[in-house]
Amino acid sequence: MFWSSIIGGLKVLTFWEVYVAALIYTIISVGPIMIFGLIGEKNEAVGCLGGMLITPVFQALATLIFVFTLFPILLGFSEDAAWSFPWKILFSTPWPMIKAALIILIATIILAFIPVLGQIQSLHTFVSGAISLILVLEILHSAYPNLPIDKIQIIPNFLTIIGFLVIAGLVSWTSTMLLALLGTIWGEDYMMLIAIPLGGVFGFIPLFIYGAYIGQQLMHVMK
Repeated sequence: MFWSSIIGGLKVLTFWEVYVAALIYTIISVGPIMIFGLIGEKNEAVGCLGGMLITPVFQALATLIFVFTLFPILLGFSEDAAWSFPWKILFSTPWPMIKAALIILIATIILAFIPVLGQIQSLHTFVSGAISLILVLEILHSAYPNLPIDKIQIIPNFLTIIGFLVIAGLVSWTSTMLLALLGTIWGEDYMMLIAIPLGGVFGFIPLFIYGAYIGQQLMHVMK
């Protein structure tokens, strides 16, 4: 299960939908930073306060939308993304997504205070992505009660999580170094248009592996 999850998670990188979803994620998460930066030029207090309080919520919301869009691919259910799914949930019943965004925000704040582990960015991504994917599973289970969510291991054991993070970290670091190298050759325009969204994708590799871990279990118990 461990190595098949690694392979399944890395396979997600071959889907073009992932990169479009990453661009949407970047716009939602970075957009408020730019807006409050502009506001800060005219009113520094409002800009700083908005950046501190509102921007993290949008970043958590961006993670939710990213996961909700890609969950069929992450779980191995389909090769197509669910483009309309997150927006239907957000506009029809916004409270679950807002609540989940707040939970992600609180979880990442708590995680930041844990020595050593709190400094590992891939762990932050893993936690926020896992919370988002668990919410997807809850929504699917409410719509399809026969989905055997109760028969799978939602939370991997500690050593498995560490293994996922180590492998994902190595792949992400290697990819990031390659992007940085290309950035020095091709210039700032490359960094803005390509490297930043791609860097976001590589940061989600722990989530991709976790999604494969959950999806393979579901496939097994549903046979």
